[in-house]
Amino acid sequence: MNILIASTYLPPFAGGAERIAFDLAKGINEKENVKLITTSKNTEYYNNKIIKVKYTKGLTLFYSTLAYPYIKKLIKNENIELIHTHMTLPWGYVFRDIKAKKLITCHGSDVYPKKNFFINKLINDTFKKTNVIVSPSVWLSKYIHEQYDFSSRIIPNGIDTKLFRPLKIESKEKVVLFVGRFIELKGINLILKVASILKDYEFWFVGNGPLSKKISLPNTKMLGFKNKEDLIELYNKATLCLFPSKRENFPLVGLEAMSSGAAIIATKTGFSEYISDMEDGLITSDNEQDITDKIINLSEDNNLRKKIKLRARKTALKFDTKVMISNYYNLYEELLDNGN
Repeated sequence: MNILIASTYLPPFAGGAERIAFDLAKGINEKENVKLITTSKNTEYYNNKIIKVKYTKGLTLFYSTLAYPYIKKLIKNENIELIHTHMTLPWGYVFRDIKAKKLITCHGSDVYPKKNFFINKLINDTFKKTNVIVSPSVWLSKYIHEQYDFSSRIIPNGIDTKLFRPLKIESKEKVVLFVGRFIELKGINLILKVASILKDYEFWFVGNGPLSKKISLPNTKMLGFKNKEDLIELYNKATLCLFPSKRENFPLVGLEAMSSGAAIIATKTGFSEYISDMEDGLITSDNEQDITDKIINLSEDNNLRKKIKLRARKTALKFDTKVMISNYYNLYEELLDNGN
């Protein structure tokens, strides 16, 4: 198979969607010929499988369209049979008229919330000329069907369960860890309300964002960005992790915490795709008193916390990157074999 995977950016200067694209390209390339096309400037981190397309500042939606003649030539020269784009726009739209099998993985922000008339038209035109649409979650798959009237396959995102692992260190008492962007959507204000109630608990924040200045209570601590190894250590040190997001698609941060053996409390949005309440984590409402009660219960009930941490690791193993790669590889074969 000759495959082209398109991603606007690449790790480490990117989010979950771009990391999934890179992990997939790296994994599939062990069996097949993969080219990864990107506008990212940090291609020196990778080998010659990376094809860099120049980003044109100020043309956010259409910048990759400017590279169309180059891309078309590349596809012909490399005999590309299948094009897999991550995010509907811009890449999916750019490749819509290319004569190759086309697959789009939607990651959430590209289609949700529903866009204006012009953008919706571009999305619909792109979907019409795509062989398969993939969603990482049941929630997003339903949303795409309800809002755009297109069906999609569900392939959950994957994480490196060998990297994110339990360590032989004792967790601290009454420490609540949050990892993510410091924005309202992630529930930062809700965490601060809980922290103001649980004054004898420490609340650790990893990340950054516009609400940084609000994290100023005596029992809150901002730790900034952390590399993966430091993050794994924090997952193991904390009593529990808290993710009270208002909206999520398929949040990798929860799986990474679970894979590290952490006990987590999370809102239903997104996290319920892989958490079974009271089994491998706790599902909470977005009410501060409900969250407070669950934090106290989980931190004081050692048997419950131990059970959840063990089962969380087992659940995370089902979402290993290798499982995701295998699922996509099977879909690639299906697309190319049956002429769909």
